[in-house]
Amino acid sequence: MERLTSPNINVDPGTDRFLHAAIGGKEIDWKQSRDSTLNVLINGPTSNGFGKDIFRKMARDLYGRLKAYEDIAELCGGFDRLSELAEADKDGRVVVLPPEERTLDFPAKYTEIRALYHFCVELGIKCTIEHLYDGYAVRFPDGSDFEQHYGTYGGTEGCVEPAIGDSEFDHTAVGLNLAKELVKKHKGKLEVDHA
Repeated sequence: MERLTSPNINVDPGTDRFLHAAIGGKEIDWKQSRDSTLNVLINGPTSNGFGKDIFRKMARDLYGRLKAYEDIAELCGGFDRLSELAEADKDGRVVVLPPEERTLDFPAKYTEIRALYHFCVELGIKCTIEHLYDGYAVRFPDGSDFEQHYGTYGGTEGCVEPAIGDSEFDHTAVGLNLAKELVKKHKGKLEVDHA
C-alpha cells in the first residue's frame, strides 16, 4: 500500500491558533461533533455554513493521525507486514521479551548467539548471556558455554563455538542448528550447577 503522507511534512500544532473554526460565532471541535454533523461535513452536498477553517482543522488533524500510523507501519516494514504481525499477535505467535532479556545492545552480526540463548531459555535451561571483548557468550550453570566472536580468535561468521565437553565439536565453529542439537544432547549436564 502506498504512503499517503510525506515523511518530511509534519502538522505544526501552532498553526491552529490562526484558524477560526466557528459556526455562528461559536468555536467548534470537529472531533466532538455528532455523527450527523460529521456526515454533513464529509458527505453533504454543500459546505454552506461550514467555513474553510473547519475543513483545514479537520484535514490537519486527520493528516497528523494518518502520518503517525504510516510512520509506525514503515518502522514495521509496511502495512502488509504490520497486518501480518497483528495477526500473529492475535494468534499468540508473538513474544515480547521481558526487559531483563533485552538489556544488551546486540549488533546484527550476533544473531546466532542470541537465537541460541533464547532456544536455551525456551528449553528451561537457566543460562546467561554476557558481552565479551569481541563477541558474546551463553554461559551455563555447569561452567560450559557457547561463544560467538567477531574478527578475532574463533571469528567464523554465522557460527558459534561450543565449550561444553563434547569431544567431537568443542572449540570448533558450528552452525546454529548443530548448536541447538548439542544443547539438547548435553541438556542434563549443562543444567547442573557446580558452584
